[in-house]
Amino acid sequence: MRYSTIILSLVMLLGISSCGGDKTPMVSESLGMEYWEVKNKIFENASGEGVEWHGEAVDQSAKPELEMSNGGTCGQDDCGQAVLIKNKAASDIEIILQIIHGINDIYPYFSRKVLIPAGEVLNVGCAQFCYGEKTMKLNYKIVGAVAISK
Repeated sequence: MRYSTIILSLVMLLGISSCGGDKTPMVSESLGMEYWEVKNKIFENASGEGVEWHGEAVDQSAKPELEMSNGGTCGQDDCGQAVLIKNKAASDIEIILQIIHGINDIYPYFSRKVLIPAGEVLNVGCAQFCYGEKTMKLNYKIVGAVAISK
């Protein structure tokens, strides 16, 4: 009985110590904002939702059916251009975007999942992040694209 109690205690301690999870800094000292505030400002009027993606290989079979462009203004004082993605396919396409930024004291990119209906064009974010006097370019990359059958 005593042996099983010791083992159980060790297992629980190991489990608690390994629960560090994501090491993303939660505050950007350079911007004076929390990580989620930065993310929410960048994707304020964008389609899609945040998703956990850390470089894993994902299906890109529908990528040739997508066209990325810029159009319209966005961001604080209209400082940037909206990033638009057009689905040229006859079926809906679910994509995963990697958005690389230059904020050096938080995780180096954001990732988003967006469902783009057949024949539609969606705004997926702003090509530039502006906050006060600070501005930075955001680089959007489609890392996953799969057709969704109805």
